[in-house]
Amino acid sequence: MAIEVGVPELGDSIRAVVLLEWLKAGGEYVEKGEPICVLETDKANVDLPAPEAGVLHPLKQVDEAIAVGEVIARIEEGERPPAGGESERPAPDAARSTETPAAAAVPPPGPEPDAPPAISAAGVAGPPAPRPSALSPAVRRLVQESGVDPSRVEGTGRGGRLIKQDVLDYLKDREAAGDGAPAEGGGPTETVPAPA
Repeated sequence: MAIEVGVPELGDSIRAVVLLEWLKAGGEYVEKGEPICVLETDKANVDLPAPEAGVLHPLKQVDEAIAVGEVIARIEEGERPPAGGESERPAPDAARSTETPAAAAVPPPGPEPDAPPAISAAGVAGPPAPRPSALSPAVRRLVQESGVDPSRVEGTGRGGRLIKQDVLDYLKDREAAGDGAPAEGGGPTETVPAPA
């Protein structure tokens, strides 16, 4: 029998979440209570536990916005496969690893016009700066409130995704470095003439 896994109520004001990461691959056996994915709200990241033991079948993609109550996966109830069947379990990872070279062999059609490459301090083009639409709600709000340019922050999430902790670490490092400069993106700074 298949059990549906939905996004639970996470607070009165939370109506939707972003699927940050699957912790278990499709077709993998999960234990009851074992975290299967990470959901991001505008307040915190939450691990979603499996309601029952069985084989996981994800229905949603990473970075997808999902309404509270919406089904994101199904779990086929059953017992853990015998130890001899363990060799078959890594199949999803193997399938994923065979897809990666094929996907890497096909070059992207070209840079998107609204996402020019970021230029590092050394003047070398780096990966494209994250677009505001690519940021999760929590990260977007933090970036706007702190005035940080997201292209200056290195993302440590899956696929180089910018997560909230990256922005907080960047602000902490900037403060520790004694950077008294106003928040990036702020108003014009007043220049004081040097004494003659």
